[in-house]
Amino acid sequence: GMQFGWSAVSSDGSTLVLSSSRHKSDSLVLSIPKEDLTVGASYTFRLTTALLGNPVVRSISETSFEVVSMPLVVAVSGGEVETGDSTPIKLDASNSLDPDSAPGLIEFEWNCTLTSMMTNHTTFEGDNGVC
Repeated sequence: GMQFGWSAVSSDGSTLVLSSSRHKSDSLVLSIPKEDLTVGASYTFRLTTALLGNPVVRSISETSFEVVSMPLVVAVSGGEVETGDSTPIKLDASNSLDPDSAPGLIEFEWNCTLTSMMTNHTTFEGDNGVC
């Protein structure tokens, strides 16, 4: 059989602690929870493979990558409607998310601009929300 061991170093030279309970660092597949990595940092991961019973027979492979910030995913439903001036319009951005953060940590700012006004038709344009 074979024995596997992972190690990781960040771009600042610090070692990323790979605990066997969170990272399963003794297998061919290494899964790192996103909260364990820092956006903007580079990491080098090393896999050392050795033959059980004869650790002299071994191989090492390395891979490096940078953790980049993902753009916000903005999802607004309820727009693109025509209605009377006394009928409320409901816009919903609850499906928006920040792929780099835990759910529910997004702050919203709603803006609305009057873009045109006709005798019986008014058009509003919102940056991300309610008018």
